[in-house]
Amino acid sequence: KNSSSAAGRRLDIPGQIPAVIGLVSLIWALTQGSEAGYGDTSIVLAFAVAGAFLLAFVVIELRTDSPVLRLALFKNRSFAIVGLVAILGMFSYVGMAFAMNMILGTVLHRDALTIGILFLLLNVPALLLFPLVAKLIHSISPRWVLTAGFLLIAASAFWGSALARPDATWTDFIAPVLLTAIGFTLTIGSITAVAINTVPPKLAGMASAATNLLRDFGLVMGPVLIAAIGNAIANNQLQDTIGGALAKSGLTDEAAVGTIIGISHEGAVAINSLPVIPGPAGQPPLGEMP
Repeated sequence: KNSSSAAGRRLDIPGQIPAVIGLVSLIWALTQGSEAGYGDTSIVLAFAVAGAFLLAFVVIELRTDSPVLRLALFKNRSFAIVGLVAILGMFSYVGMAFAMNMILGTVLHRDALTIGILFLLLNVPALLLFPLVAKLIHSISPRWVLTAGFLLIAASAFWGSALARPDATWTDFIAPVLLTAIGFTLTIGSITAVAINTVPPKLAGMASAATNLLRDFGLVMGPVLIAAIGNAIANNQLQDTIGGALAKSGLTDEAAVGTIIGISHEGAVAINSLPVIPGPAGQPPLGEMP
């Protein structure tokens, strides 16, 4: 049997409640903090609540005789590494997909239909390849399949980052998107297999559930942290360069200049929603990515 306690196992309600409250508070704080600012009182309070309840979860799990998550699993070095890989790998995958969406939509101003087609290509291969991956991990070590998947995701992210230029078309993204889709399929199909192979058979069920939780946590954190980091960098660069860009644009209408400066204080995403303003000969239009 897959359960860590084949007989007499019961629901760990005292452990589940603080885990849910702690994780929800943490995700809320990370998500809202990118907008409100991580120094905002409500955000700091949410982090404090998350820390307190997650600490309570750890204490409860260490003392109960029927834990929802046996923390001793993480003393197993191989399992702990797989858990970390699950978080970082899924974080990278979703973060890359989010960044691609921002580049295509916010920076390059491509229409929603073409972006939707690319995201369709990002997900459809998984449906087709999952049966193949299931067979593959029975003939090849899941560790190698997992490693290959992450390498493909890394290669596609590097490839896609080179396409963040004004002349890029949506078709330029097809190849790296398909490469990402293949890498994701290899990863998602093998990560649980690797995890359960690192623990005793009686703990396989719990190891699988824990790995899925860590994987999903990485999936949630990807867009949250990438958005926060990306917005912070873009907003700082915008404030440093908006004056020079306006000067080079040749725009003389004071009301228009004032409006643009006002919008720029709302951030890079807001300023990118402005229409492209033609600049003087030889200069890039204002509003177009350099």
